[in-house]
Amino acid sequence: MEWKSDYISIWFFPRYNIPADITSGNPDPSTWYLPGAKFNGGSGCNIDSYFKSHNVIFTNTFCGDWAGSVWDQNAECSALASTCEDYVSNNPAAFKDAYWLVNSVKVYTQQSNVTHATRSPQAFMS
Repeated sequence: MEWKSDYISIWFFPRYNIPADITSGNPDPSTWYLPGAKFNGGSGCNIDSYFKSHNVIFTNTFCGDWAGSVWDQNAECSALASTCEDYVSNNPAAFKDAYWLVNSVKVYTQQSNVTHATRSPQAFMS
């Protein structure tokens, strides 16, 4: 993600296609292909006032707003349990391979045309 006062751009790189400038610790978004998403600030959207103090969170939300509300509308799902929550609670083996495998998280800040990396706090599992 590149976060500037006038836009926020987001990329995804598969492990086999991570740009060399990222792996070397000197990311330069101007050399990457077009972002998967770009949110422009401007009229009515002041990036700096609406986006600040963010946290990076990895989570598996099995029955979030979408899944929890459409479960009973799907015959295949509703045949397994009456609700998504019921299915998840009573079938832990169905989720044995549902996890995040994170190799690294680095946050870079740009100051005076120099990009610096900061290490994320030690990861924890709960």
